[in-house]
Amino acid sequence: MNPAAVCLSYVNAGHNWPVQRRTSGEIERLQIGGLPPGIMPHARYECGSTSLAASDLLVIFTDGLVEAEDGKEQEFGEPRMLGILGEVPGKSAAEVLSQLRASVDAFVGVARQHDDMTCMVVRRFDWAGM
Repeated sequence: MNPAAVCLSYVNAGHNWPVQRRTSGEIERLQIGGLPPGIMPHARYECGSTSLAASDLLVIFTDGLVEAEDGKEQEFGEPRMLGILGEVPGKSAAEVLSQLRASVDAFVGVARQHDDMTCMVVRRFDWAGM
């Protein structure tokens, strides 16, 4: 990440597309990259970039988060995750992560999970606006 240019360069190597929630509420999926490592010898990966405006959120997650299942084998799903991101305009990255985790935990209840759940939430803070 280049803080002076407020530009983030990324490569997605075959996992769920990271999600950027802009301050306006617009959702963007960071889709540039390639296959998971090791699938194809000499695979090529594109590098993408996006700008992070003040208060934008970046959510990077593994499939275990959106594929978490309840006792009826229904998935938590990306639409639920995106709905939560729509409710968090003024919250810190830590608060957003806590809300996501609590929502997944409430959804799955006591159902045993088959995959890890990894999630990282970043919110750009504008020091100049203080």
